Amino acid sequence: MDDCLRIDFRHFPYADYRSGNVLFAEPCEDSAAWREWCCGGMIDVKIDFLENMDKIADIVKTQRGNIKVKFYLDGIYYLLKNKLGYRFTSIKGKGYYLKENKNGLFEIQNFFNLPDDFRGYVYDNFDTLKINGEIDLSDFMNAYYDRLPIRNGSYGKSFLRKDFELTAYNKHLILMEIDSKYRKEYEMQEMYTFLKNNNFKEDVDKIGNFSLEKPIFYKRLTGNTFLIFTRPFFTKKNNDQTFDFYKVKVRKEKSFLKEKLDSYSLVNLRLGFNLERDIDLYNKVIDNVS
Repeated sequence: MDDCLRIDFRHFPYADYRSGNVLFAEPCEDSAAWREWCCGGMIDVKIDFLENMDKIADIVKTQRGNIKVKFYLDGIYYLLKNKLGYRFTSIKGKGYYLKENKNGLFEIQNFFNLPDDFRGYVYDNFDTLKINGEIDLSDFMNAYYDRLPIRNGSYGKSFLRKDFELTAYNKHLILMEIDSKYRKEYEMQEMYTFLKNNNFKEDVDKIGNFSLEKPIFYKRLTGNTFLIFTRPFFTKKNNDQTFDFYKVKVRKEKSFLKEKLDSYSLVNLRLGFNLERDIDLYNKVIDNVS
């Protein structure tokens, strides 16, 4: 008896039976589990709870003939998780409800989307829901609004969090959305990697053709034509992320670093260049070299 494991399905609806020596699956108010005892060895536990974990309610008639609806939180959250794609996770110490999109990625959701989607699912699929007993849609929804079983509390969060972990890529996408510091650092790293991979050289604009005493990145496009990226608002204190993109024509190499350019020599290609948004512009300039 000391080696037995008691499983209460009110709290562990996805218990794994494959590795335990002895299991005790106790029937309780919120499950239809069969009682099983076994001492030693691998066993197959016959539990029809596994076939009814998505049951969302029992319909009971009182002695006075009234209809009472008993909601099952396991079934409701099972539906939210497995039919509607909701999850819960924590990122940098803050909790977020998530929903899987058509591409298999999870996106942040407002809590109120959960009950909204649940109600929509009930209206669209009422005849196929696992409800033990007879009730029409109108009475069921009245009971739902009276009880409001989906709540922004620890039970639902725990259920939706269980056995879930964001992929590194999905977490990155969410951080790009919610964490401005993370997004800026990532975009800066990507921009510097882009400049390095495309053989740009770094210097400082000491003449003021672009932004005086600010970083400048340049590469020869062809002949006497150069491509320029500058950081017009950069200081060591603010590390501003803004890049401007230019094309210049000069008589000799690096003359734009040593002498003033006339207005006809400089072409503004994009102020506030954003690598993700403007990469096609950059590629078009490269492809149109004559």
